[in-house]
Amino acid sequence: MNVTQVYDLFRALIDETDQTFLTDAQAESYLAQGYREFRQSVYSVDPDIYNTQYKFTAAGKTFSLDGSLLGPGATNRMERFLRLGQINTIAGNEIQYYLEACPNQEQLNREQGEYCLSGRNIVFNSERTDFFRIEYVPASTVDWTKHAGGDNEYIDDLQDQHPLIALLAAQYYQIRDGAANPVLQNQLAIRRLDLVNYLTQGRNAAGSHYITPQVEFYMG
Repeated sequence: MNVTQVYDLFRALIDETDQTFLTDAQAESYLAQGYREFRQSVYSVDPDIYNTQYKFTAAGKTFSLDGSLLGPGATNRMERFLRLGQINTIAGNEIQYYLEACPNQEQLNREQGEYCLSGRNIVFNSERTDFFRIEYVPASTVDWTKHAGGDNEYIDDLQDQHPLIALLAAQYYQIRDGAANPVLQNQLAIRRLDLVNYLTQGRNAAGSHYITPQVEFYMG
């Protein structure tokens, strides 16, 4: 589904096909919030669906992400930091290993990790001059205002799950309207479960059968 199709479904679900009681701006706001919740549900199960990379060369103990991934002028805004890996070169981009993270600088100073994300900075446990790549979930760039007849605004690759976005958006209309819809809430619960099942079993059938090796099993 594209933005126009999700927008039309949302309007049909709330039975407001014109702007008499719900303006386009309000509908777009609800859809944007619905998509935020949709993405959060997706990457809480499988963050690699939205995974992208940012490569850099370190020069010291601190590397700033201000203006690149974070901050008001971010050009590739990051929504969630996934992991940090050392690579062979910027051009080669081959992972050497993934660094061990810790939650804050206090633990970093106690040598309980190799780096932490502190504010808008990556802080290492020692001086580094290596090549690295950040794997992260980027902020959404979907334009929910593009719902006219000739628009074809792409959302993401989870097309079969996109009705959930309209259902999530409809919740906000219900809150504003002060009237719950039991049928819609039931469908919302079903589609949420469908999404989890799809992410854990259906999207990659081979991957869903993978068994994580257990060290103690091989040790006898």
